[in-house]
Parts: sequence; C-alpha cells; structure tokens
Amino acid sequence: MKKNLLLSVLFMAILSVGGLFVNNQATKAAPIVEDFNFETSAPNLAKYHLVDMWSDKVEFKGNRLTITDGRVGNVIELPVNHKYKVTLKKAQGKLTIFGGILDVKHFDLANQETVDYSFVLQKGTIEGPKTAKISFGSYGTSSFSGYTIEQLN
Repeated sequence: MKKNLLLSVLFMAILSVGGLFVNNQATKAAPIVEDFNFETSAPNLAKYHLVDMWSDKVEFKGNRLTITDGRVGNVIELPVNHKYKVTLKKAQGKLTIFGGILDVKHFDLANQETVDYSFVLQKGTIEGPKTAKISFGSYGTSSFSGYTIEQLN
C-alpha cells in the first residue's frame, strides 16, 4: 500500500515538473525577425515594427537604416525579467542596444558585421507594468540591415 502511494506521489511530481517545463516553453514569445527591404527612399518604419523615438536624422540607403545621434525603438512590448538575444545584421558605426531603462550594449564597428548580445530585459519607464521595449540607437552615426529579437527563457 505504501509502495503504491509512494509511486503515485512520484508519478504526480514528475507530471507537475513536466507540466511546468511545457508551460514555460509555451510562454516564450515568437522571435521578431526583420530584414530591411526598402522600396522607396522613405519607407514606413512601422512595417519593420520600429518607430523613430528621437534622432537628428534617420535615413534609408539601399537596404540599410542609418541613425544619427538618436534612437529607433521596437514597438512590440516584451515581458520583462526574461533573457533576450538581439542580433543586428550588417551593423556598422557607434551603435547601442537599449533594453528597458538600460544601455545594455555598445558597439563601435569600423566594418559591417553581424553582432548579437544576450541580456535580461528590465522594466522601462513608459511601458506597461510587466513589459518593456528594446531599441537601437547611436551616439554618432550607425547603420544596420535588419534585426532579430529572440526570447531565450
């Protein structure tokens, strides 16, 4: 009898842990993948889930977005306290990735290269109580040809 009870408790514990794992996996946001393909000289940033937050100049050259002394933000609010990986494709210049209220990573790239950085997203000042936005900015001039935001946990 005790053996059956012990086996039942063990089986329920395994199911509970497995259920937590499955539920945790289900809460991951789908990756945001944007590759720029500008048909006009002034494309709609919203098409790429971006907004000009403040900048001296945002311009489009070929399939590259160039930012001068400013920031463009991803418009999708993401859950905070999760780890994200941001990849900037063919990035060049003095570029910073912002997550919530923090400047999380700065790059100073002489040549075009794809770079990525993983970090835990922290609460911003404007977004909802449990969300924040990731943005890309430049202290100087920078450019990139697309980006990916992937939730890791």
